[in-house]
Amino acid sequence: MIHPKDSTHSDDTLAALTIYLEARGESFAGKLAVAAVIRNRMTHKYHSDGTVRGTVLRAKQFEPWIGRRPEEVKFDQTNRIMQESLLAWRLVQDGRKVVNGAVLFFNPQLVKTPRWAQVNRKVAKIGGHEFFNKHTI
Repeated sequence: MIHPKDSTHSDDTLAALTIYLEARGESFAGKLAVAAVIRNRMTHKYHSDGTVRGTVLRAKQFEPWIGRRPEEVKFDQTNRIMQESLLAWRLVQDGRKVVNGAVLFFNPQLVKTPRWAQVNRKVAKIGGHEFFNKHTI
């Protein structure tokens, strides 16, 4: 398990790296949607302590960090997709509303439908990802 304090990346960089790793093949709207899920989890403290680090590095919550340390991934400011990921994060931090409060998502083309997708409300499909509200939020 990665402990949130193990990362030396800034919160914005850590969020942008998570968005990049989860949605690098998606449109800008797809990146915004993943950014919104991070923000929504922080707001609702859904599998989160309310911080960026405590949200994206929480065990088994964001697939790119399972078995990978944040320092293994460098933020390349010249990479257009990483720049888009950071912009998406900044826009949702400034209040951009997308994905109707979703706190869960997955790509059905890459993984088997998780059990939680069968009991929660699907609120959006953007690119390859499907987004869900937790039924208790």
